[in-house]
Amino acid sequence: MKYLVGAAGLAVATLGLASPGLAGTGQSDFAKREASCNAGDMQECQRLGAAYELGFGITPDPVKARSAYARGCKPDDWTTGTSCLKLFKMASLGEGGPKDPAKAAALAPKVCNSRIVSDEVYLESFGLCKK
Repeated sequence: MKYLVGAAGLAVATLGLASPGLAGTGQSDFAKREASCNAGDMQECQRLGAAYELGFGITPDPVKARSAYARGCKPDDWTTGTSCLKLFKMASLGEGGPKDPAKAAALAPKVCNSRIVSDEVYLESFGLCKK
């Protein structure tokens, strides 16, 4: 049960359901999120990536999602874990661009050993973090 709750928590965070205003994102919101992300707001980069990845208020665009996650991932900052997690998955599987084993390998220690059960279970479901 612990794993199910953790995975559900990750889904809520990744889908942006816990992010105010993301589900109703409109074009003007995208411009604001893009500007905030470009200004260094890592949480806005994660929200922007999720919106592009999942199609919240816009046609899904995995290339833009991967770019936003890359801007929102700072491997030395634990608060950017969701962006790093999503970037790791996309680089490993070749989503939104070519497979990038070097990038994935650089992110693996952070996301696979994060001790955040939901992240580890999520990545294990893709065969990316092996125990």
